[in-house]
Amino acid sequence: MTDDRPSPTGLGAVLARPVSVSIAALGLVVLGLFSLWRLPVSLLPTLERPSLRIHAVDADRSRSELLTQVVLPLERRLLSLDGVLDVGVRLDDGDVLFDLETEWQTDIDRLRIDVERRLTGSAVGSLDTLSVEVDAGDAQPILSIAVTGGDPARRTAYAEKVLLPELARVPGAGRLVLTGGADRRPVVTPRSADLAAHGLVAADLADRLDRVGRDRPLGRLRAGGTIRPFFLRDDVTSLDALAALSVNDAGLRLREVADVELRTVPRAGGAPQNRAHPRNKEVHQAPRRKP
Repeated sequence: MTDDRPSPTGLGAVLARPVSVSIAALGLVVLGLFSLWRLPVSLLPTLERPSLRIHAVDADRSRSELLTQVVLPLERRLLSLDGVLDVGVRLDDGDVLFDLETEWQTDIDRLRIDVERRLTGSAVGSLDTLSVEVDAGDAQPILSIAVTGGDPARRTAYAEKVLLPELARVPGAGRLVLTGGADRRPVVTPRSADLAAHGLVAADLADRLDRVGRDRPLGRLRAGGTIRPFFLRDDVTSLDALAALSVNDAGLRLREVADVELRTVPRAGGAPQNRAHPRNKEVHQAPRRKP
């Protein structure tokens, strides 16, 4: 006597062989875990947008000469390159710094070659130095550390003398930035005799320092079929840069007419100096190098 019933298919076949199905599922799980452990795949990959930095130096040219003879011609050439989104310019007497923001998945090596070709064929005259560097570090910090407790002087000393050297030894650590709880601030003390010798007063220095970090419109720039506003801004990123700030059209430096130093000053509102304001340390990822 034969069994004429049809063989189960689909879900019925799975339910009819529970042991075989369980063994197969367990084997797939084990194989997946083994593959996940062996494959060089990162669950949290680092996405970097590399940028180019162009540094031009000509000590014999003033800021206005560099603006008309170097910045404007080079900016037009750089904006016409494929893969360039924006060009930031930092201008000072005898010194120009271009920051090129690129699109995602841009071949930075090919773009660097194109930039060097454009710079070679540009009619900007002879410069003392002209360099192109790749800045592929992560712009966002990967770690932030807060230092609290104690008085401000001890927190600052611990962050600068203990925490900073230890974090610099960590493999893969790049730029370290100390932020927050600024108990020390740059203080500019004018020297009356030096100001009078150059025909200046303290109000002139105050007006010049008030323009630091602010965008000043200089006109419009035509880039292809579009017209973009052109701004000039003085960025001061260190105490030495503040001391080297130009205070007049003749190229007079701030250090020549005033004392520039860091001092611990009282906080606004009469906050006590021993109040627990944290010192924050940001750790950025170092640029990756090709093997």
